[in-house]
Amino acid sequence: MSREALAKWDSLRERKLNLRCKFFRVLVGLQYVKVRLIKIAIAFLVLTIFLIRLPGQVVALYDPLSTPNNRFGIHIVDENDLNDAARLVNSSGGDWGYVKLVIREDDRKREKWQAVFDRMRDLHLIPIVRLATRVERGLWVKPRVEDIGSWVDFLNSINWVVENRYIVIFNEPNHAKEWGGEINPEEYGWFLKEFSRRLKEKSAAFFILPAGLDASAPNTNETLDELQFIRRMVAKEPDVFQFIDGWSSHSYPNPNYSGSPDAFGRGTVRTFLWEKNVLSLYGAGHLPIFILETGWQHNDGKTKTQNLLNPQQVAEYYERSFTDAWNDNNVVAVVPFLLNYQDSPFDHFSWKKISSNEFYPMFDRVQLMSKTTALPRQRHSARFITEGLPQKLVRNSNYDIYVELENTGQSIISGESGWQLEISGLPADFRVTNEPLGRAAPFQRLRAVLHVTTPSLVRSFDYTMKLKKDEITILAQDNSLGTIPPPSLLIKAKRWFQKEVTGDKYSLLIYDSRDRVLHEFKNLEFSRGYTEVRDLYNVIPQLTYRLVLIKQYYLPRQVMTTFLEDRTTVTFAQLLPFDPSGDGSLNLNDVKSFFRHPIRSVGLLLGL
Repeated sequence: MSREALAKWDSLRERKLNLRCKFFRVLVGLQYVKVRLIKIAIAFLVLTIFLIRLPGQVVALYDPLSTPNNRFGIHIVDENDLNDAARLVNSSGGDWGYVKLVIREDDRKREKWQAVFDRMRDLHLIPIVRLATRVERGLWVKPRVEDIGSWVDFLNSINWVVENRYIVIFNEPNHAKEWGGEINPEEYGWFLKEFSRRLKEKSAAFFILPAGLDASAPNTNETLDELQFIRRMVAKEPDVFQFIDGWSSHSYPNPNYSGSPDAFGRGTVRTFLWEKNVLSLYGAGHLPIFILETGWQHNDGKTKTQNLLNPQQVAEYYERSFTDAWNDNNVVAVVPFLLNYQDSPFDHFSWKKISSNEFYPMFDRVQLMSKTTALPRQRHSARFITEGLPQKLVRNSNYDIYVELENTGQSIISGESGWQLEISGLPADFRVTNEPLGRAAPFQRLRAVLHVTTPSLVRSFDYTMKLKKDEITILAQDNSLGTIPPPSLLIKAKRWFQKEVTGDKYSLLIYDSRDRVLHEFKNLEFSRGYTEVRDLYNVIPQLTYRLVLIKQYYLPRQVMTTFLEDRTTVTFAQLLPFDPSGDGSLNLNDVKSFFRHPIRSVGLLLGL
């Protein structure tokens, strides 16, 4: 090979080698990219799973502002004030207002509080429950970690009024007296998260609200500025806002609970707006607001206090605040403090007069304010106790059939509130109508009455029995039934001295299970101890009926029997001529009749 050819060969080989190296580098690069993409995908998947499993991401069942909402509420300290609370918050077109109440750890009696919640259900009041410990030496005892489980079990054992279970985790922990004598935002943040996590493990329906903070509290040995409290809490528990579903605001009109309803900023009736801006710094500005304490002191209590507003001024301030300051699209509830308190230190906040059934002007003023008919979500649930219609019915018959069901939900089942029982799938000539449903609170039962007329056909039918609420099916049960020809009844009877019954003028009464006369057959004629009743309409095979055989001057005889589909045979006990008076029973009148008509009476006894 010449020198020139060798040089060309070397050059060509070098170019091939370079191409291979470039190709290898490209492959390595692609492999690197592939590995990086796989790592990114895995990281994204892990993050997604983490976020899904994160307890704080479990939200309440629904946003209370996503349905019509009545923001009017009131704070009570005694469940005996519930009726007055309902008159206040559900007035002037309003329905389903809010009531805030406190449950202490030494008052966790399930039967008591279930009865309170049941009353609130009847009155259309939505409970907001603030948790509390107990007072020792003038301080609220700090909650203990080991008590969280018993709190959770107790709160979960109650059948709540609406789907959302509003829980406030204690009260104003930026006051030392509310947290066992110390101020510890870091500890409170942990308790808030742990309570939320444990409650939501039981039910996602728990709507968690933090303790309302005192926005006007300064930095002292007994109190901590709200902003510093939040900063320290978040510094220790950065994800704390992921564990709550709303924000509790104590928007008091300070100073001295006498501030103007027109004031803005921290320490006013618009404190919640300042707090919302603070929450926005932590990505929590979207939380719905619950103004759980607010209100003015008036000068009329157990003692007169001249430097406070008079009740008429307080009434005006409430109306102006509800109309303007608290009329905010992000506010779920406004719960003034408080409806009724007959002693210090809160007698000047009370809307009810001391030792009286009368209220101060703010009650009437707020009561007359226009409100919203709210539609909070409730869990509708029930079960049929009765399997359905009977499996066999006689053709061309009329029935009153009872269907029993049990309320297993939160709402009250009643025809007045849009509940109805419906039978669908049957032909038009199989007529079924029903009476309006009665009333059943949760865990109560009711009987629905169906009026059924069967067709002339003898055949099988499929149908569905439905329980509906506002035309929405809550419960459905598929069944089938058949129509049959009318059955017959063969009756066997004997008289006094074991004589076979013969002749006519015998009567038969057939009673149903509710002791109503279903049939009355007169002038039955017996032959050699037997008679037959044909074409028994309106009876239900396999049900038990009471049959009574009647003959004048004889004591009535009765028997219980279950009707068969074709023929049923019954035998009555011996007919005894011990009723000379003809009143259907053995008594002193029979003695008088015996001597008044001795020949007839003796003839009956002798079997003549």
